[in-house]
Amino acid sequence: MPIHVFIADDQRIFVDGLRTILEQHHSEFSVAGCVSDARTIVDEVLRVKPDVILMDIDMPHQNGITTLNLLQKHATPEWKPSVIMLSLHEDRRHIGDAIHNETKGYLVKGAVGEKEVLDAIRAVAAGGKYFCPLSQSVLTAMMTEPQQQQNPLTPRQVSIICLVAQGKTTPEIAKELCITESTVSQHRFAAMQRLNIKNTAELVRYVVEAGW
Repeated sequence: MPIHVFIADDQRIFVDGLRTILEQHHSEFSVAGCVSDARTIVDEVLRVKPDVILMDIDMPHQNGITTLNLLQKHATPEWKPSVIMLSLHEDRRHIGDAIHNETKGYLVKGAVGEKEVLDAIRAVAAGGKYFCPLSQSVLTAMMTEPQQQQNPLTPRQVSIICLVAQGKTTPEIAKELCITESTVSQHRFAAMQRLNIKNTAELVRYVVEAGW
């Protein structure tokens, strides 16, 4: 039985390319569906319950992390969302956030070819994980750098302070990350305490200097 793959990406050319690759290997893979509007992903995925979901982390209206969190709420003993994040980003924040939210794989667009895409799908469908070489090198650096140089914040705290730095309000952040407003406030307070930051201006400066 072929591996059923669902594609969620707002770049039509990229989706067509993925579809072509999978259709060329139709004995092993089948395209369960494609969507370009993030607001329709959850309903469509729950309708077909694919084996693997290839999802852009930066889709308009609703990012990939938020969508993954929504899908996870519908997990059952018979089906759980197995998501491989597609991204133009190769930085620590995006990769760390994807891992923190239990994505099964991470592929950097433009840095992977047909073989890596197919290998990732096979690995995740078999219950494993797959991180492309570029994202793996970032992970290795994060894990092996001296402890005193490591980011003192959790991936969730990083996500929240980055959204704060973008001017998002607490209700907006809570909605985007699918958490409560009190949880947002708690993480923000804890992050500012760890960084010894007193106000939002200092927080924005820290985010900019950290390259997040």
